[in-house]
Amino acid sequence: MRYFKIVLVLLAMSITNANAELRIALGAFRTSPVESLYVEANEPSLYTRREKLSLQYALKVAANTSNPAHKIIFKPKYVRSYDKHSKQIKPFGFRIKTSMNEANFDSDNVKENSVPDTPPWTLTSPTVLLDLKTSLKKSETNPEIFKSKYNEIKSIYTDYFPIYTDGSKDDSKVGCAAISRLHSSKLRLPNNATIFSAEAKAIDLALKFISEYSADKYIVFSDSLSVLQSIKNRRMENPLIQNILLKLHTLSVEK
Repeated sequence: MRYFKIVLVLLAMSITNANAELRIALGAFRTSPVESLYVEANEPSLYTRREKLSLQYALKVAANTSNPAHKIIFKPKYVRSYDKHSKQIKPFGFRIKTSMNEANFDSDNVKENSVPDTPPWTLTSPTVLLDLKTSLKKSETNPEIFKSKYNEIKSIYTDYFPIYTDGSKDDSKVGCAAISRLHSSKLRLPNNATIFSAEAKAIDLALKFISEYSADKYIVFSDSLSVLQSIKNRRMENPLIQNILLKLHTLSVEK
């Protein structure tokens, strides 16, 4: 019986080889600038990709203060020692600091992601209507069509108290609001907040009003499909959606 010795070796692709692969795929000359290859192939450079993944990891750790890497990244030790020995390879916390400053990344503005006391499978399923979702483009569709669909929904829920929410981002300013015929709530968010966060916080403002008002039935109108889909699909990994789901459950039980 013959026995074979087999060794499997992983070869790490160097940057040079990666650029050569792009040249072959694009049929470019060997003298073509590397930057033009990235643009033509619609691919980020390896440096850009590393920066993106590093910031995503830092954001993930910032949302979990119990993570052992939290202090290492955001409160690194031996700062003076590494400053004196510039040739030493610095830890991740030192290397990502410059990128965080350039991206206006502030860990204090990151909402902590925690495990809720209420088991997710016991939460009341929220009623989310996506009837106005359509394949028609707003720019190519008569506004009366959307208005007709909206009025159809309102005619079904005539005994529900309507609340309208919206989030907006203008340059570096981000805000949200929840409005009804009896109240108006506004909130200013951090400058680097996303539209998704603004739309989610707007719904949170509506729920705050519901908890303080005496009506029994409410209908909240939002123009954010992504937020409503996240609520419908119970995206508990997002702290804002988790907070909304928990409030909806509490209000449903109380009512």
